[in-house]
Amino acid sequence: MLRAAECWSRQPTWPGWASQVHESLDWAATYARLDRDCDGLDTVIDRIRELGSRTAVAGLQVQMTALAQRAELDRRWLRGQNLCR
Repeated sequence: MLRAAECWSRQPTWPGWASQVHESLDWAATYARLDRDCDGLDTVIDRIRELGSRTAVAGLQVQMTALAQRAELDRRWLRGQNLCR
């Protein structure tokens, strides 16, 4: 899903690209949480930071911020419980 997000993020002129990026990152965060992949969550958070300003222009700033916060909380919880792989 991270590859999909990176692919969509390279096509900013395509209508709906920002929503596609957000959806891909959302799935990537969900899969990372289910796989207990803390490094994967780190990567999702980094991608959100990289794409934040570009997706904000498309009106997705609130959604991207919420996604980053959720990924951060999931990562902290997994690390706190020693559940990371």
